[in-house]
Amino acid sequence: EELLVAREHQGLIEYDKLPDARRAVPTNEHYLPMLYSIALQEKQESLRFFCKDIQNGSIAMRSFVIGE
Repeated sequence: EELLVAREHQGLIEYDKLPDARRAVPTNEHYLPMLYSIALQEKQESLRFFCKDIQNGSIAMRSFVIGE
């Protein structure tokens, strides 16, 4: 979330170099589509989180909207 808000997209692209990356993203099929979304974000577009739930203590349901 911090990297998204700060628009530090390089850190998100190189997520596999972050501490505990393998634990946070064990498989990337749900992670990589997010990169396509943020690649389309224009400078003036906002980013808003609308779901920050964690299900069963381990499944993050974090979701966001760009440009609303």
